[in-house]
Amino acid sequence: MRRGLVVLLLLAGCGLKARPVMPPSDDGGITEEPDAGEGARVEDAGQDAGSNVVITEPEDAGETVDAGQPVDAGEPLDAGLPVTPIHPDWLARGAADEYSIASAGSGDHVIWLRYVIGASGMITTLRKADGTTMGVQPHDLAPINVVSRGDDVAFIGRGVAATTDWRVMWLSPTGAPTTRSSSMNLAITGGIVAATMFGDDGARAVQALGSRDAAGTHVTAVTLPDGGVRRAETPCGPAQWWDAATVGTLQRYFIGAVQVNPCDLGDGQYVAPSGGNALQFVLLRYQGDPSTAGGVPTVRLLPQANGFKPGPAALGATEDGVWVAYYSTSSHLRLQRYSTGSVQPDPSAHSEATGAAFITGGSTLALVVADVVPHPTRDRVYVLATVNDAKASWADEKLPPLVAPTLAVFVFDRTAELLEVKWVPSTMTPKSASSMTLVDERLVVSGQCEAPPQAPMMVDPLCPQMVSTAVSFAFGFPAP
Repeated sequence: MRRGLVVLLLLAGCGLKARPVMPPSDDGGITEEPDAGEGARVEDAGQDAGSNVVITEPEDAGETVDAGQPVDAGEPLDAGLPVTPIHPDWLARGAADEYSIASAGSGDHVIWLRYVIGASGMITTLRKADGTTMGVQPHDLAPINVVSRGDDVAFIGRGVAATTDWRVMWLSPTGAPTTRSSSMNLAITGGIVAATMFGDDGARAVQALGSRDAAGTHVTAVTLPDGGVRRAETPCGPAQWWDAATVGTLQRYFIGAVQVNPCDLGDGQYVAPSGGNALQFVLLRYQGDPSTAGGVPTVRLLPQANGFKPGPAALGATEDGVWVAYYSTSSHLRLQRYSTGSVQPDPSAHSEATGAAFITGGSTLALVVADVVPHPTRDRVYVLATVNDAKASWADEKLPPLVAPTLAVFVFDRTAELLEVKWVPSTMTPKSASSMTLVDERLVVSGQCEAPPQAPMMVDPLCPQMVSTAVSFAFGFPAP
């Protein structure tokens, strides 16, 4: 995301997967960037390259000041469902003019990607155990999404050659760039470049969805570690994609919305909005090995999705279910479980928020979904969201006082019953969430401090200084 000069914003409400889209370079003569990844290495934390990331000891969330009053972090803040502050066991801060993209586990490390205003990226390698910075390096591809599988990590970023110059940058387990793919020739018509990594240890691949241009045409692009790209196109008007996930070795799931014109998503059938709606949300599964450009699609409509609100939306998948979060016809955030095989809804596993849908009118969402992370072995599903209104409750929980937007993690069981809420105490500095991942029983959350209103400095562990532009952060805490 970018504020100020001439920019394009990818809005996911104000949150999710709210990946920044960068404007073309002012230098129209550049057709290909030098690959900063060639020969790049992760620099030691003692080198100057790490100076733009500050790691602090975990701070006690109980010391956070809310509108000038201390918040007691020791006890639940509601007599019903517990709402308790998050106590990070490690915290990494970026620099000003940065938006956090996402992070992924890789061996003994967490690879954290940040978008630096000015159409570039920053790769940060953190030690998984305690968040210590192991290396920081810039990259000329501006990241918009991060994908991983096992210890393999890659990010999707855009160059300056054209607005469709989206590429996959493969990384080593320590975060060093290895292979830059050829251009996938995708255009963004809303949402993000949704992508996921799939395959077995010997045949990893990244699949991304997008449009060919602003007029549409559905594109699925499969990128291999050698940099090659296989593409398939089907007739389609513009569509927006928000998130993707992988199950097993060959199943990939995507959530998105088809706009007004009919769209063939690869199965020969056409999807289009109906009943006067402007959008038709879909849950899409592809299956097939990396030798095909996409694989065999299974398309499921989401009939209870809002037909006018384009997003954001999110999904997460494990071997026994695909969890999707989107805004329903009532504009409330809805969590729903689908089967991985037939991709059918589970009638016993769905839930909708009940609090305020909007702050005022029908524009700014009170609760903005950022990510859905189901635990692979425990009966827990975690939903990360930006909270813009304290009345944006899910069930009978009562959120603490809210003086500026902040982050919350809603914890559900496999029936979609809300169990508890973990909360970043609100201060005068507004925050927004980007993504969340599960790494060794720790939830790693990334987001950013937004430019705060003019007000006296308040104590804030995530946002230590008054800023006029975004400052990125990432933190880890034990998964409830």
